[in-house]
Amino acid sequence: MINPRHPSFRSTFTLKDLMAVYCNPGQRPSTLRRTEIVFGNLLRHFGLTPIQDLTASAIRQYLHGSTRSDATKALEMRVLRAALNRAVALDLLFASRVQSLVPRVRVIRPPQHNRPLTPQEVLQFLQTSPTWLQVPILFALHTGLRFDELANVKWDHINWHTSQVTVPGTSFRRQRHVPLLPTVRVIIARLRDSERGSGLLFKTPNGCPLGRTTKRLMRRSSQKAGLSTIRPQDLRRTFIAWCAYTGMSSLPIANITGYTSICRLSVTSWLDTPRPESVVEWLTREPNNFTELATLLKQAKAGLNPIIVP
Repeated sequence: MINPRHPSFRSTFTLKDLMAVYCNPGQRPSTLRRTEIVFGNLLRHFGLTPIQDLTASAIRQYLHGSTRSDATKALEMRVLRAALNRAVALDLLFASRVQSLVPRVRVIRPPQHNRPLTPQEVLQFLQTSPTWLQVPILFALHTGLRFDELANVKWDHINWHTSQVTVPGTSFRRQRHVPLLPTVRVIIARLRDSERGSGLLFKTPNGCPLGRTTKRLMRRSSQKAGLSTIRPQDLRRTFIAWCAYTGMSSLPIANITGYTSICRLSVTSWLDTPRPESVVEWLTREPNNFTELATLLKQAKAGLNPIIVP
């Protein structure tokens, strides 16, 4: 409902009017563009229907009929709710009307898997990656740098005498020195011979810094190799895991990878595994998927290699 006492009262206050109220020239261009896209989708569906005629069931039907992702639907509802709240603040709508109109959409994201890569998976990933991208991939895998740190490494940060790369500090990160393994030293030496050795260490073939396109290429290369999606942070986790597998304690790993003192003791906690005898005890409990698979293999011997039949 619209408050008729407000001087801006109109008999038909539509979504188009709501967009005009919500959009502010002082907002960032990306925010304005996002708002235009959201209201464009709403206007194509609802048209110039007055807001007082909209119902919560109609909006739910719009969400169920949309083919966009759940995250996009949640974004549309957040923008619509923010615009309605702006109209309430301007005394154009009643607050009770806004609360009952827009449903709350919550997106449950799947948990992130912290399984490190194996050397064979890394090899497959490199074989399907562009040749120029293989160099920063190996560098990140052997240093554990974050992607923004990897994209900003300069030749001046390489100390050839101490075989270290200096990662500059920021307002919330300390400067640290990461040792260069023999593989990385050979790669950098070859890069220095083929390039002038100034400016950024890694660039795209067009001479641009590493950015979103690089991340997109990594995802495509991992999918082409038949692996789960590999992101830059997966290379960092793999570096941490491989260091822990050598017997290195958590504190040195935390110092190298740039973790704060708050979380450095738990930097490798996700790698902790129970004792082998406990694992065997759990996996031999019946029923479970392993014993069920063994039963199926016994029943369906035809066409199977005799070696895998229990």
